[in-house]
Amino acid sequence: MEPRTTLERVMGDALLRNNLFFDEQVYVKTGHSFYLYDFVVYGDLCKVVVECDGFQHELPGHQIHDSRRDLWTILNAAQSVLRFTTFEIYLEVEECINIIKNEINTLDANLIDEDGSRRRNIAEEKERVRNKKSSYFYKDRSTSGLLNKKIHIKDVGYKGKENDDLIQYSKVISNDTVSIPTIEDGYYGLPRKEKIYLETLRSLDKDMKKIAWYIIKNSNKGKAFYSGSIRELKYLCMKGIFVPQKYTEKGTFLLVLPFAPNLLTEFLKKKTKNTSD
Repeated sequence: MEPRTTLERVMGDALLRNNLFFDEQVYVKTGHSFYLYDFVVYGDLCKVVVECDGFQHELPGHQIHDSRRDLWTILNAAQSVLRFTTFEIYLEVEECINIIKNEINTLDANLIDEDGSRRRNIAEEKERVRNKKSSYFYKDRSTSGLLNKKIHIKDVGYKGKENDDLIQYSKVISNDTVSIPTIEDGYYGLPRKEKIYLETLRSLDKDMKKIAWYIIKNSNKGKAFYSGSIRELKYLCMKGIFVPQKYTEKGTFLLVLPFAPNLLTEFLKKKTKNTSD
């Protein structure tokens, strides 16, 4: 999760004050690339993308890019896109909020939802956002104490016991031989939630550690796809290590909590160094 800009902080605080339901810094895939939205604000039947445009967005090249992006968004991801400039956000943020409210009210009043499917889909998506925001590790993610802290990890060789479910759904996981990282003590001064996360990882048995590190290693921009056993996955989600986003017949899309990649970076550095030696 990227650190928020000052404009995004002002807008985010205003959205909270006005009790609008929203998600922030939302990745959306666009075929071979992706878009990152500042905010997605929800109504009962709609989603409105809210962008906080700095001065660079006034350049001609940026304006063309923004127009193409907004067109794609309306066709594929949301029902409306609202852009606010630096001056609008700093000087008239409450007026920006009124515009957002009016847009949501208008869309909710005019969108057709005869079978109730649109309302159900929006409700399910809002529930996923609630689950993400209620996680221990969502708040203060941009000021992680691990970002600039060296992490000492020692390798412990381990070949996991083959699991029938894992073999059936994901032979790569069940047959892989991995080094299970053991996190050493001495993390003084870390935020309480990060200590909880570290202790949670340490408390896993070897089978669960193998699956957890495999998922983290194969995550991309905080998200991962898992096609293995649902039983083990539910256990890891109950522990708060991953947040399920979407279930499909082929597997589950997961949100990888933001402190995990910082640990993995040091783990992979050491593993790569050992391999080269």
